[in-house]
Amino acid sequence: MNLQAALLTAVLALPAAALPDRPIVLHVLYNPASGGDARLSDNAAITHVTNYTAGRRVLKVAGSETLGMDFLAVSDHLAIPHRIASRYPYTESGGYPGGPGERDQCLEQLTMVTFLAGITSLPRLLTSVMVVPYRSPVHTAKVLATIDVLSRGRLVLGCGAGWMREEFEAVQAPPFERRGAVTDEYLSAFKELWTAQSPSFHGEFCHFSDIAFEPKPVQRPYPP
Repeated sequence: MNLQAALLTAVLALPAAALPDRPIVLHVLYNPASGGDARLSDNAAITHVTNYTAGRRVLKVAGSETLGMDFLAVSDHLAIPHRIASRYPYTESGGYPGGPGERDQCLEQLTMVTFLAGITSLPRLLTSVMVVPYRSPVHTAKVLATIDVLSRGRLVLGCGAGWMREEFEAVQAPPFERRGAVTDEYLSAFKELWTAQSPSFHGEFCHFSDIAFEPKPVQRPYPP
């Protein structure tokens, strides 16, 4: 299953009320290789905002509401190593797409989603996908809850454990070999923070207690 198929599978798993009536098609709003031209079809319901976009051109996404976009999807990279030996799981060759310079300009995902929340009012905001081990769990849960509050409940949280060992090492994330366990534990911590009146959690990679964590996300019990 490639990345687009995985994304569509996740979106189609959402409650029926959250889905558009027309077909869902994934498109790239901005591609540096094409000079920034939008590629949108009349029946597009999801626009994917690449994480290596020029900041001023993200403003183009403000027009997505008039084009009928239901979801805006943003990908996640913090630092792109110059040499990548890890196999990319979404191409037949295993090579990471894009060339040096093109893929290196990564706007931080959650900052971009917050920005999109401020310049739009209708589309759902989809992290596609957030690499869970890259960020500390309590801080990440706070940022995500803040996005959901500021966007009035438009956040859709797409999560993954990550695939690029070199990026794990560059951002000093937990050990790459434990990424699955870390992801599971962080997601459990998010849910505790988003639902409990007095959150408490004691795990292998994360622990907290005797804290207040407000406001909670608008969507209950938490963003899908």
